Amino acid sequence: MVFWQFEFPGGTIADCRTTYSSYVDRLYVTCERWGWYKLEPAYNATGAQGVTSKGPMLMTAPNYQQVAQMDAFAQSIWNKTTPEASGEEGWKDMKLIGAILQAADTGRKIMIDLKS
Repeated sequence: MVFWQFEFPGGTIADCRTTYSSYVDRLYVTCERWGWYKLEPAYNATGAQGVTSKGPMLMTAPNYQQVAQMDAFAQSIWNKTTPEASGEEGWKDMKLIGAILQAADTGRKIMIDLKS
């Protein structure tokens, strides 16, 4: 299990955790002025469901998004076209994971620039 914090420009702080040893499919957010909201389930293949401090969150989430994305990758290879998902967001994710690991190794806050 890994616990970490992200601090964003403007002062927003995210307290995060991840684990391989238990299944937690939840995103919970508290807001200074607007109460709270949560998605539960948040990350599974059949879509998310949400609720807020003001009542139900009306949303539609397509089922099996990753399947559609993998199919689109295969089609772009087959058709020799550029995929809609460029991989840029995945590259940012890898930079964030690297910063989490570096912070764990050094015990220091790691600053990163996701724009470059």
